[in-house]
Amino acid sequence: MEDNNNFNCLIFASDSEVSQMLYETIESLCIFKSINKCSTIQEVLLNIKNSTASPVIIFKCDERNDEQLIRLLPDPSKLVFISGNCEHAVSAFEIGVKDFVMMPFSRQRIITAIGRALNNDKLHIAQEKIVIKQKKKKVSILSSDILFVEA
Repeated sequence: MEDNNNFNCLIFASDSEVSQMLYETIESLCIFKSINKCSTIQEVLLNIKNSTASPVIIFKCDERNDEQLIRLLPDPSKLVFISGNCEHAVSAFEIGVKDFVMMPFSRQRIITAIGRALNNDKLHIAQEKIVIKQKKKKVSILSSDILFVEA
């Protein structure tokens, strides 16, 4: 399995409420170098082109046309496809997506799907994270990873 901290995550969703919920859930995992919200397929393709590693893409399908857009993506093996229409599931798996999530969905279901996209079934929501400044750089640390703190 690749080092998850090298991954970027792209969220493609036209619904800002869904996009924000996905962003907050993904951010709580503390495993991605960056998380970008994209509102057009052109933004997704540009982010993929500029990415140093193959990103995990969370794609919220709103219309049947969106399935055609997915075919433009270079690596559907790290794609999580979300839709309120179960008919999209067959097409999504034919394209080669890693997981299909039916709406409405829970935070845990999204985490499970991201785990599958990363070939890691043990992802969990972070309870708390602490941000520290280390050599002019901010670093996020899970509170569960801290054994001892001294000031």
